[in-house]
Amino acid sequence: PPTARERLKKRKKSKRKSKRTDRVKKVDNSAIVLAKRVALRPKTVRLVDNLKAARLRLDDNGLRVYGFKGYRTALASHAVIEGSYYFEVRFEEPSFPPFFDNTQPHVRVGIGVGSIDKEYPLGYDSLSYSYRDVDGAKFNGGVRAPYGASFAIGDVIGVLLVMNPPKPTFLLSDGGASKDINEGSRLLFFKNGELQGEAFTDLRQGFYHAGVSMYMNAQVSFNFGPDFWSPPKTDHLPPELREFKAYASLASEEQLYGDLKEFQ
Repeated sequence: PPTARERLKKRKKSKRKSKRTDRVKKVDNSAIVLAKRVALRPKTVRLVDNLKAARLRLDDNGLRVYGFKGYRTALASHAVIEGSYYFEVRFEEPSFPPFFDNTQPHVRVGIGVGSIDKEYPLGYDSLSYSYRDVDGAKFNGGVRAPYGASFAIGDVIGVLLVMNPPKPTFLLSDGGASKDINEGSRLLFFKNGELQGEAFTDLRQGFYHAGVSMYMNAQVSFNFGPDFWSPPKTDHLPPELREFKAYASLASEEQLYGDLKEFQ
């Protein structure tokens, strides 16, 4: 029969083998989770139920959203990891009557990471940024600052987001955001094709989704390109800001998501 020393050695060997098996299982499970996330993303960029406040309504194409009472947020299906992307939001005449007398619809157009609370407006926290209709103010981290011209029903707001490499080095499970700064990143807004100025620079590192926040019976439509309603006038912009992709192209760039194994 084996000695006590031999039995102890055998148990230690068994434990080492078990730990190796557990590590393999964790890697496999991470790959499965990532694959499921990619599979669940729609084939085209659109607004989706799992990235909006529960009381907001979407049309069948996921390109129009209807507000409900207090400010609530809806985000697009795909996020920008790196690169320059442009999309538009058109503030539309409401299809439904106001919920209360003497109330007006309002919107904030901007971006946010997927983990933000959709029951609050974009710009409420540090991981979302926005441009508001009523006074042309910009918001981030709950701080309001003067920015551009006010806008109203019928206007088209263009959004240009520039995120520089290297890609973020944080886990997807962290909600798509980190405390790091993406140096040189920029966020610019256009009103009917006219630049309103550089709204934000050096954004927090993150996977940012196109988005909108709705107040009362507000209604907007999204245009992710490539045929824009009010193409941005970029002749006076520096060369690095003239080259951008339509936000819709994110749906055909799955290699960006496929490379996310480094974040697991």
